[in-house]
Amino acid sequence: MLKYSQATNYLLESTKILNLLKANKIMAISSTIPRSLFLLIVLTLSGFFCIAQADATEIINQAIEKGNSKTLSTYFNTTLELVFPDNEGSYSKTQATVLAHEFFTRYPPTTFTIKHSGRSADQSLFCLGEYKSKGTLFRTYYLCREQNEKLIIFQLHFEKK
Repeated sequence: MLKYSQATNYLLESTKILNLLKANKIMAISSTIPRSLFLLIVLTLSGFFCIAQADATEIINQAIEKGNSKTLSTYFNTTLELVFPDNEGSYSKTQATVLAHEFFTRYPPTTFTIKHSGRSADQSLFCLGEYKSKGTLFRTYYLCREQNEKLIIFQLHFEKK
């Protein structure tokens, strides 16, 4: 079953695709195919992308929850902005992987809770959460964008509360 935010994303993506099709006059296809069947095909195909994004964010969230820097780093951009308690700046994917591993080693996860997620004005996906390690609480934030049909992390922040 789709979550409310996933269903909303699904509808937004479907609307974008329909508008794109209208703009490119691809809707002429619908004259040979009944409109309801054409619409069903478009909505189904657009849904696959939304579900793939939802799956990717679930994998990212689980990687953070388990402190798994290896899985998390598969979603890192070639360079990304990192904010950790002792490190802040722009790092290569390799450097970011090492720093994430050091962070998870120093602050092993107790819990990770998503507080809010959605899309920004430029259609980037963001996620805000709380990461707890023993007695230390971190406000967590990551920003993803689609790149070559894959969700990529461009920013990752763990800030002590």
